[in-house]
Amino acid sequence: MNNNIGIYIWFSIITIVAIIIGPILAVQAETYLSRRREERERRLQVFRTLMLTRKVPLAPNRIDALNLIDIYFDKDDEVTKGWRAYFDTLNNLFKEGISIDEAKRLNATSEEKFIDLLDSMSKAVGYKKFDKTYLKNAVYFPQAYSGYLESQINANKNLGPIIDIIKQAMEQKTNKNENQKADK
Repeated sequence: MNNNIGIYIWFSIITIVAIIIGPILAVQAETYLSRRREERERRLQVFRTLMLTRKVPLAPNRIDALNLIDIYFDKDDEVTKGWRAYFDTLNNLFKEGISIDEAKRLNATSEEKFIDLLDSMSKAVGYKKFDKTYLKNAVYFPQAYSGYLESQINANKNLGPIIDIIKQAMEQKTNKNENQKADK
């Protein structure tokens, strides 16, 4: 009989501990899984954005996505290495005083490094079937859109002198207002 009481006491203690600890562990497990889902979704969003903007290197959302790689892929060495290699080519591409031939070579290298980056990211987020040829070529980019982007770039270049004139006029007005305030 004493043996049964001892077993009953132990069983009661274990039951009480399970009742107390069970929900705590369940909440902890759910929190962990939720964090993992959010992390995966953020990584997928960066990858999706880069895939969407493969042919539009100056798209603002592409630039934002590139700048998030260090945050969301910090534990993935292949992606980090690919990002640094691509980033290095971007910095070299816009150096002053490089020749047209050097710029073309660097642009080709930059595109290759970008595809390498997408390749490592696709594997990191679970898209195992993408290969470099697919990443480079399987993108819809109408020629008309290319012309539109080019016209936008040219329009922005043509606005440069107008913006300078507006800035000068605003500076003159500011200086005039400051001089009037000083005279009072």
